[in-house]
Amino acid sequence: MKNIKKIPQLDRKKWQRKVRNKKRLPIFLQFFSSVVEYYDFFSFSFIFFYLIGTVSHQTIELYGIALISLVTFLFRPVGYRVQIWLTQHYSRKIVIIINGTMMTVSILIPGLITTVDDSPWLICGIIFLSRVINGISFGIKLQSNVTYIKYSFPKRLRYTIATSTLGAQLGLSLSVFINHAVTQYLSIQQLEWGWRIPFFFGALLSLILFATRFLTYSRLNGLTDLTMKIPLDKFAFKAGKKLWLGLIIISTKACITYTIFISIPFLIGSNLDLNLNQVTQVMFITSSLNTLTSWVSKYNKRSPKLSSINYALILSLILMTVLIYAMINKLQILSFSSIYLLGILNGYLFVVIPRLIECTLPEEVKFESMLFISNYEYFHFNVIRRLALLITLVVMGSSFTRYHLMIVLMGSLWAAIIPGIFALSYLYYKNRQKIRQMNSFS
Repeated sequence: MKNIKKIPQLDRKKWQRKVRNKKRLPIFLQFFSSVVEYYDFFSFSFIFFYLIGTVSHQTIELYGIALISLVTFLFRPVGYRVQIWLTQHYSRKIVIIINGTMMTVSILIPGLITTVDDSPWLICGIIFLSRVINGISFGIKLQSNVTYIKYSFPKRLRYTIATSTLGAQLGLSLSVFINHAVTQYLSIQQLEWGWRIPFFFGALLSLILFATRFLTYSRLNGLTDLTMKIPLDKFAFKAGKKLWLGLIIISTKACITYTIFISIPFLIGSNLDLNLNQVTQVMFITSSLNTLTSWVSKYNKRSPKLSSINYALILSLILMTVLIYAMINKLQILSFSSIYLLGILNGYLFVVIPRLIECTLPEEVKFESMLFISNYEYFHFNVIRRLALLITLVVMGSSFTRYHLMIVLMGSLWAAIIPGIFALSYLYYKNRQKIRQMNSFS
């Protein structure tokens, strides 16, 4: 009799384990997707840092980065709609194959570039094409993930949002780590081909993600071919004014992140006379501090206060100003100290700002709104910065120098962060009761 009673208990435990694994799987896929996405995005800082020193063309940095920073975001809404069309005409397996192939190819293309000194625009054109494919493929993936997670595991949405944030942080850190390893262990001659390694590694990550999604589909019986008939962005627009306020606020955080990990490596290399290896060492330490602070903030039970976030934003702005002053005057210790402190502050903001915005969004479209915001967080301030750069370049002409570049950088930081502080204060006070309730519930 005892043996007979134990059998159902064992079966029940086995069943519970399977259910838990099924619930964890979509979270893992979203986490891994964020890792691949942010690794790919920040790896581009490495290719431009290398190519600018290789290709002797005055405006490749200005035009090239401007081109690449914006194109991938502009084509993501196209990806939402392509995913809906594909799912209506093909099985989900076919969609996964198409999406995985596009994503891998878009990440791999930059690594296949042959650096030709007299054809920088050809390089920009190739990368432009890769970013178009990249934007569409990530749009397809995101629309598919929304369908999969929302309809299969609706109670795991909030945890998925938090996990995506940490995945983004890990992808950023992984990019810096790989770049550091490449420059640390390869000679200058070996770097002539070795600069492609980060992109080949990114393509490998994409293939692993693709294989995981494909094999997962075949194993899970509960996965159906459901598809959202409405694109992700139209769902997110239902949040109204809160969506746009949230986008302005999170763009402030993105402005700091982008400046630290993409703009600063270019500037400290040329202004402080550092070689590629020294620059990546500085960024590796910064990334480590950034990631550590993010994880501490993630598991901190105290709810973030408005004053703490605003102080962090204001201090970041002050440190950016100090950093630019230090770079102009070639003060290495002050420059490094400012960068490391910025890494710590950015790690804190990386977690607390999305958490606060999430509390203010309508429950019925919260998941879609947060994904939409995270998709476009690097778009808003980039428009400001690139327009300012292009206008300054047209006005200054051949007299445009890196000094003017840093002035434009500083101006764009102020233009992005100050509105973010006001938007954050407004959103917080309008939703302070709801935020307190959500934080106490958490």
